[in-house]
Order: sequence, then structure tokens, then C-alpha cells
Amino acid sequence: MRRRIRKRGADVGTTGGQERSYRCGTPSLEEWDRRWKFSATDPDVTSDEYDTVWNEFEERLLGIGKRGYSKGCDFYFQGDNHGDRTQYLEIVNPEALTMGLIGHLQRWLKEPRYRQWRIIIITYVAKGAAPMVYPEVIRLGREYDGVTLADALADIVMRIKRGERV
Repeated sequence: MRRRIRKRGADVGTTGGQERSYRCGTPSLEEWDRRWKFSATDPDVTSDEYDTVWNEFEERLLGIGKRGYSKGCDFYFQGDNHGDRTQYLEIVNPEALTMGLIGHLQRWLKEPRYRQWRIIIITYVAKGAAPMVYPEVIRLGREYDGVTLADALADIVMRIKRGERV
């Protein structure tokens, strides 16, 4: 039997006898670091769908910076499927974390085929310092409330360069 209940702000559903917890909306990583859905009615992501979007996003990175995980590269998508429509962009070169990068990522997510996706920019500084890119909004943690996105990114870049790690 399929049932849906609300539990601590998360949508909980049963799929194939296995319980999975999802949160909808636009939470920051600080507020919710588990599975996410754009809408409670979205079907679960398949491995094929995840891999297809990962490949497409990886190819798009070539147009905006140097893709890869070695020294001299800017960033790369990790490709780790955690069971939801979240792609994880890891920053290699702190200088690559710019308003321009955020703008590119958000434009991709506004395309109809990607509207159910989000992108987390992994910085390893703090959960609140990991920009969450949604089609209509960029979210950061509470420490950046009232701070412009440009100023927040400048602070995060500085913290990465200083070697701050969680």
C-alpha cells in the first residue's frame, strides 16, 4: 500500500516497500541535506535520467571553464547519484566560483527539461557556504542572510583560499 505523510517538513513516501524521505521547495543545504524533489508528485529519478543529465551538464561546463579535478582545472560534476535530481558541482579553482558561473547554472535549470533539477556547489567550507542553485532562486545558509550573493561568493572564495574545511 502506498501512503504519503508529512514528517518534520519532509515528504515521506513508500516506493517498492522501501521508505524514502524527500523535501520539496528550495531549502539551503544547512536546512536539508537529504533527498529532494521539485514537487511531491515528481516520479523518482532513474539511473538513466541521472546519468544523461550528468553527461549533458559535464559537456556544458566545457563552454564556461576548464572541466576536471586536477590542478589547473576549475570545476567538475561529481556524478554521484544519491537518489534525487541533484547534481553536485565541485569547485577546484576557487576563482571559478563567480556570479557568471551561478548565472550559467541557473539558466540551464530554467530550461524546461531541467526544471525539476537543482545544483549544489560543493565548497567544503560549511553547509551554509554551499550555494544551492534552483531554477528561480539561489540559496545559502543563515550566515549569509542579508548579504548580497556577490559578497557571499567573495567571502566563500576567501574562505576556500584560507583552507577552511568542515
